[in-house]
Amino acid sequence: MPHIPRERIISLPRTDIAGIDAGGTKTHMRFLDPATGEVKHVQARSADYDSLEHLFYGCFDMAGCLPRSLVAGVAGRPGRDGDVRITNHPQWPTFRRRAFATDLEMSLVTINDMVATTAGVADLDESDWVPLTPEVTPHPGPALLAVSVGTGVGSASVDRT
Repeated sequence: MPHIPRERIISLPRTDIAGIDAGGTKTHMRFLDPATGEVKHVQARSADYDSLEHLFYGCFDMAGCLPRSLVAGVAGRPGRDGDVRITNHPQWPTFRRRAFATDLEMSLVTINDMVATTAGVADLDESDWVPLTPEVTPHPGPALLAVSVGTGVGSASVDRT
């Protein structure tokens, strides 16, 4: 399992903002390249790490930058304090949001990954939909359900009424 020292992470150039989708199988990070301002992406295999903290370190290292602000969608249910145990890796220690953020001098929000997915549904239009039952007349309104089938099965709904 890769171990990236904290000293290496804190020496990285800073970027303003990044987002991480930390799943049980793979993790994606989108970030603003600090040199160009361009949106870039890195991907990691979650099981290659022994904790959410080390997984985040791996993403920062691959990206070559450390965000000042980070939103992390995680496969688990964050508590009120943002601490979370990852559902698909019960052997990992509980991630301590405040300690991690303070140590790296960043603003950090942890949310459930399906909450993040559901928030994005509002940005989809009909060209983004794929009918699963083409013989059934499509619902005239926007999508109301997001389902993610990966290492875990997650679902979320949005009631727009």
